[in-house]
Amino acid sequence: MITAFAAVWLLITGSALAQTPDSTATPSPGASPAAGVVSATANAELGEIEWAREIDPVTNEPVRRATGFVTTDPAIHAAIPVIRILQGTVVSATWTFNGEPVPALDASVTADHSYENGWITFSLVRPEDAIWPIGEYGITILVDGVKTLTGDVRVQVPPA
Repeated sequence: MITAFAAVWLLITGSALAQTPDSTATPSPGASPAAGVVSATANAELGEIEWAREIDPVTNEPVRRATGFVTTDPAIHAAIPVIRILQGTVVSATWTFNGEPVPALDASVTADHSYENGWITFSLVRPEDAIWPIGEYGITILVDGVKTLTGDVRVQVPPA
């Protein structure tokens, strides 16, 4: 089951963030995070992780928020509201499945300039010919290497 999970293609998007070799970045002009500050460092203020089935492709803002997912959902998005972030700040994500680290899915983005009021979204996208393994998916967000946020979400079989 972990092999199927590790084979999932990882897409990372971040508002106004510089690309790392394994990431894609898209701008998010005018997006307004809904949540207040829950994590603050000298270089960034972030809101609470918001899980979503779909995000706006321009702003990275969650469009279809979720409290859980089903095996057939095309993607699992962890959207983080950014109140402010300074240029050069590195935001990283580490993923777990049923509490076990999945290092193949670790990813990071670097702010290419300072900005306010946007979104950073780390996404897992499943291949069309596969389903998500049932279980608990977790994410840990680090800012410049310091653990700042964590979140978990469950994937289950769709209701009949």
